[in-house]
Amino acid sequence: MITRHLKENNISYFEHMARALKISILSLKISVAMIVHAILPFIFEKYASDTALILSKELDIKVSE
Repeated sequence: MITRHLKENNISYFEHMARALKISILSLKISVAMIVHAILPFIFEKYASDTALILSKELDIKVSE
């Protein structure tokens, strides 16, 4: 089961782990920034949307390969 997913994506276990952790951490940063921004709208005015664009580009690059 695990090897099928890795083979389909042509990626090693550690490459997969590194990418998944990178995306998870970036998503967590966006979530925290949005929570803070919801309470204090003058903080992180563009951080969440700018970082979400970076995340979107990272996902698009990998999906199109």
